[in-house]
Amino acid sequence: MGPIKRWQRWLPLILAPLIIALIISLDGSEKTSQKPMKAQQLDITAHSQLLPPAPRPGHAGLPRANQQHRESETVQQLPALPKSLQGTSVPDGLAVDRNGQLILNRGLRDVFDYYLSTLGEENPELIQRRILAMLNQALPEPALSQSIAALDRYISYLKSLETLQQYGGVTPDQIDPERLQEQQQELKALREQYLGDTLAQAFFQDDESWADYTIARIRILQNTTLNQIDKARELDVLRTGQPEFVQSQLNAVSVYQDLKQLTSELEEQGANQAEVRLLREQMVGVEAADRLEALDQKRAQFQQRINNWLTQRESLLNQSQLDHDARQRAVKEARASQFEAQEMNRVIAFEHRHDQHNRTN
Repeated sequence: MGPIKRWQRWLPLILAPLIIALIISLDGSEKTSQKPMKAQQLDITAHSQLLPPAPRPGHAGLPRANQQHRESETVQQLPALPKSLQGTSVPDGLAVDRNGQLILNRGLRDVFDYYLSTLGEENPELIQRRILAMLNQALPEPALSQSIAALDRYISYLKSLETLQQYGGVTPDQIDPERLQEQQQELKALREQYLGDTLAQAFFQDDESWADYTIARIRILQNTTLNQIDKARELDVLRTGQPEFVQSQLNAVSVYQDLKQLTSELEEQGANQAEVRLLREQMVGVEAADRLEALDQKRAQFQQRINNWLTQRESLLNQSQLDHDARQRAVKEARASQFEAQEMNRVIAFEHRHDQHNRTN
């Protein structure tokens, strides 16, 4: 889907992917922006074959995409878009084959989500009118009828998510992968129930692949029978065996998050530099391991400079023969003589932490 857009905010609509994203982004990094699915060329030859009847929830919420709304109302006749959509454009997700049949793909869901994300900002009736006006303007028959039927099933599915219990947890060791797997199965069952197999696959195949990968990753990280080197090997095998969509999401950030966690575990166990080096080579290769070692050395050198400076600063601040202002000037001059301008913010941050630690001890 490219960079995350302002309109992709509706919680029930993205319930499971949000949980997965939370787990994968534990170090404060944003989960990598998802790319669109490849359009699945699923030519639909009949409305009834496209979307078998789905159950209808009995509670209030978004209205169904009833036929009575398929009138001549145009996009231009509707009120201005809400602020969250202003300056954006509808995703290019509508596709029709040469026979006028709707082609089901993730892009169709993106189109629906674009408008549905404003729920709360706009009332459900207006949201539906916007979608129907856009579909009427963009699609011929029979694709138009098929898209409206797909919207009806999708809204029913979203309503059903209100009954799905959300599973919490904020770190991998707090997550029960078996419970997370159960929730994924519940989601799949709801999708098949309300969307049918064909539409569910077109809309959610990549989401499910990503969820399966994430659950498998958590199982590896929690496996107490594996040491850190074995976990690194298992994670490497897991990544290389993923489908194209998941591979496209696995950037350096997610790999280094796993490396950081496994390295911390090794160091807590008293591992030596050779063991840390082996882990790095296993996860990111020899060249990257070399760069990480160089970075370690650079950080260690800077830390030593900081330690020396804090000792010197303490001595300057304790010169009783100088008044307060003179001591501060001496510290400022000494600091400027030892550190570059681009290092000053880090140095001052270390000083503040050092002073706070001294006050609390």
